[in-house]
Amino acid sequence: MKLYKISQTSNSRRDAYSSAVVCVKDQTAARNLHPNGRVLSMGVEWDPHDMWTPPAKVKVEHLGTPNADLKPGVVLASFPY
Repeated sequence: MKLYKISQTSNSRRDAYSSAVVCVKDQTAARNLHPNGRVLSMGVEWDPHDMWTPPAKVKVEHLGTPNADLKPGVVLASFPY
C-alpha cells in the first residue's frame, strides 16, 4: 500500500471536495477513489452534480508508505471552505 494525496480544481462548487489523502495500492486506485470512499469507474458517465471530479481530472501525488496497520481507503478528506 501507498499514501497518495488526490486533489482537483475542476469542480469549484462550494460543496465539492478539494482533496483527500488515500491509502491504496497504486496511482490508478487513488485516481478512482472518491473522497467519500466510493470507487469511481472510468467507463461510467460522471454526474456533474457530484462533489468531486471525473477520475481523468484527478491530480495524484505520492506521499509515502503508510504504517502496516493503516487500512486501505480514505484517510482524510477536505472541503475548500
